Amino acid sequence: MFQYDYLFDSHSHLSTIEGDTTDLVHQATSSGVMKIVDIANDVASTKKVLALNQTFPEIVLPTAGIHPELAVPGSDLYFSGINETVIKKQVSLLDEIILSNPNKFTMIGETGLDYYWLEKSTLSKAEIDKSKELQKILFEKQILLAQKHNLPMSVHTRSSHQDCIQLVKKYPDVKGIFHSFTGRLEEAKEIFDLGYAIGINGIITYKSAQVLRETILSLTEGKNIHVPSDLYACNIYLETDSPFLIPSNIKVRPLYNSPQNILVLWDFIYNLLNHR
Repeated sequence: MFQYDYLFDSHSHLSTIEGDTTDLVHQATSSGVMKIVDIANDVASTKKVLALNQTFPEIVLPTAGIHPELAVPGSDLYFSGINETVIKKQVSLLDEIILSNPNKFTMIGETGLDYYWLEKSTLSKAEIDKSKELQKILFEKQILLAQKHNLPMSVHTRSSHQDCIQLVKKYPDVKGIFHSFTGRLEEAKEIFDLGYAIGINGIITYKSAQVLRETILSLTEGKNIHVPSDLYACNIYLETDSPFLIPSNIKVRPLYNSPQNILVLWDFIYNLLNHR
């Protein structure tokens, strides 16, 4: 998928950070982070990441996508009045943007399913079922968009692993990354069997992420992981999910996470895998 042999951020929401992000890009590249995949959440942010790419055409790689929380009541991304007609229109707008900017977009996403917030909510069963159904429609239409434009996907699978798996299985020619993977070895192998990769972020540094660390150790057993491309060859990519999920091994906690912290994440994983 990504053939780079250097550090890069496979999933960042750089364009969601308020103000000028020019310094953040320069800080990242001066630290050895050579490319940043800037992930869109909706039609408006798709246009925004495209604009940042025009400023940094060789560094910031834009995506086009609609986050599943568009269909989750209570989310900051929730689109009031969402229905199948609205979804069709929104995905059509994404298609128009991609067609108007040939060879500009790196991936489709962020797309996928998010049941986590539904499980935490006080919504009725009918409301939860409706949200799940709309999310599936939104996800599948974006899978078709990825298929149409021959682009990989950045897939969000929070508390929705099996439903995501069932949907992507229907389209074996579409590939991508299950971003922010936190699951068990069996789940990772299931993803790999479909030809997808996984993205690991600052969560792996948290005390609560012992299962994830054990999974990564198992997936890389017998492998020599000395440079980032060794990790990528195992279908494991690094991501910040900037500005969220600040790694816990940062001594002076910043205001928000940034692509520069891929270096911190790589240092943690390198030590984890080479001091078993």
